[in-house]
This record gives sequence, structure tokens and C-alpha cells, in this order.
Amino acid sequence: MAITPAGDFYVEGEQVVRTELSVAIRTAYQNKPNATLVVRADRDARVDDAVRVMNIGRALNMSIVMATERN
Repeated sequence: MAITPAGDFYVEGEQVVRTELSVAIRTAYQNKPNATLVVRADRDARVDDAVRVMNIGRALNMSIVMATERN
């Protein structure tokens, strides 16, 4: 799961519109039920966007990891 500074979301490499984000994450999780939700948010991405993704993952009882970059 990737989030860009422009507020674009990518699930498994495919761009997903905000209104379909929950469905896309749920579908990906159903295809890989033991998968961990890895959130890769650009450092200039909005915190609200990352929180939205994490809330969806939490509602699905997914394990969630926030990936960061080294300086």
C-alpha cells in the first residue's frame, strides 16, 4: 500500500481512487489472508491519508506496519 504526496493510493501496485480504497484493501486481504498491511507513505503525504489506510486495516483485523525511509 503506497500513498503519494498528491493523495494517490496504490494497492498492490494499482492506483485506487479514495472511494474504492476500502474495497481494494479488503479484496487484497481476502486474496492473501495472512498478509501484513505495509503502509508506505511518502514523507510529504498527508497524515490523514495514512490514518485512513490504517483504520481500514484495523477494521479488517490486519497486522499493520508503517514503512519509512532512511535519511
